[in-house]
Amino acid sequence: MTVPKYIAAALALFLAGVDAAVPQAVFLESSKAGMSFLRITPNAANAGLAGAGLARSGDAAAFWVNPSLLAFGGDRTAQFSHTEFVEGIRQEYASITGHTGLGSLGASVQLFDSGDIEGRDENRNFTGDYSIKYVALSLGYARTLTETIALGVTWKQLFEKVADEDAGGYAVDAGITWRTPVEGLTAAAVARNYGRMGALRDERTKLPSDFGVGVLYGGVLPGVLRPFRLAVDYLSPRYSDPGIRLGVEVEPVDRFFVRTGYRTDSDDEDVSFGVGLDLGRFAVDVSYTPMEEFSDNALRFTLSLEGF
Repeated sequence: MTVPKYIAAALALFLAGVDAAVPQAVFLESSKAGMSFLRITPNAANAGLAGAGLARSGDAAAFWVNPSLLAFGGDRTAQFSHTEFVEGIRQEYASITGHTGLGSLGASVQLFDSGDIEGRDENRNFTGDYSIKYVALSLGYARTLTETIALGVTWKQLFEKVADEDAGGYAVDAGITWRTPVEGLTAAAVARNYGRMGALRDERTKLPSDFGVGVLYGGVLPGVLRPFRLAVDYLSPRYSDPGIRLGVEVEPVDRFFVRTGYRTDSDDEDVSFGVGLDLGRFAVDVSYTPMEEFSDNALRFTLSLEGF
């Protein structure tokens, strides 16, 4: 398959035009909760929509967003995502999904690594480097109740390590998706990251639990007659302010997608941009998110494989 030159140029621009930086605030998004990497969208497709997509299925990361989306996914899929932040801070995400006669299954691993952080005492004297690492191992299951309604649940085994201290815990996600009688309209609701961590330095980390509802509408743009999808989510975190995420995805030419989004539930980011290229069995997605603090940015890259 020959990729048009302007599509290749757009992908190259996204890959080259970023300085890959983000402040510590991105993984300490809420001052009242820890393990905030669980709220950082791992895949580039949803990140290009500013994290919107509670009702959007279509790739192996769908059950990270809403486990019931597993039931409406395609064939067996696998996905790897890499997110670059500032000074060695990175997030990795790998997932695989499939269907059985008893329902749909998914498994994933999510890793967040702060890289080396310069330690200082109360007098700002250097005390040595340390790092922060988070890991989530997830198993998801979903099943259709009818042709239009699906339920899903995800179990997450969690680990955190801050310098020489570490702790483990668990979290559960549960969601429902409804393909409404209105053509092209899907609705969903999900509760995520409800669980418990073990003690870290004699204190339990509070998980970034949230509840959200969302809709997805797909249609054809009048005039240009090209497919589009509009995602709107409302999220209510347990330990921070609620907000809205809005994302639009347009397919200007076959198999090439342009995405943008806006969110109000974060102090660190608002707008996002992304592109995607579907090569049939393979798909590539890239997203770019300017960060508010320190004028830093985040770049995500996702490679997907379907039907293997």
